[in-house]
Amino acid sequence: MADLLRLLFLVPLGFIAAVVAATLTILAGWYGHQAGMVAGDLFATGYVIGEGVMVMLCVGALAFVPAVIVIILAELFAWRSIFLYLAVGGALGLAADRLNGVPWEAAGSQVLLPAAGFVGGFAYWLIAGRLSGFERASGPPPTDLPPPTSPQ
Repeated sequence: MADLLRLLFLVPLGFIAAVVAATLTILAGWYGHQAGMVAGDLFATGYVIGEGVMVMLCVGALAFVPAVIVIILAELFAWRSIFLYLAVGGALGLAADRLNGVPWEAAGSQVLLPAAGFVGGFAYWLIAGRLSGFERASGPPPTDLPPPTSPQ
């Protein structure tokens, strides 16, 4: 029963947290150096919030199918390694960066989407990935043999 509740609540919550974390990383990379200007201007703040919602929708839509495949495999095979989720998140970010087709203006910003993928993968692992897999019974397996008797 606990596995079902975890699958119904923690896995979607982990995916949503991963999308939000990746979006915040992207926005910090885009507007982090202008934080003072954005916070002081009401129009700029509204623009960044609106763009954040749009980026969040795009990140969630782009990552949904590959993430669901990896989540299903991780649940079936009880893959709990943080490196798996970091690698998958980074690969999704790298794929998004390579398929983007928009040349980057600033030097070094080509690592922004893979970094956002790493952050998203870490956020998912923190909430749901480290508990992947179904519970295993603890202790030795039950046997039907009677207990050993001592010789007299």
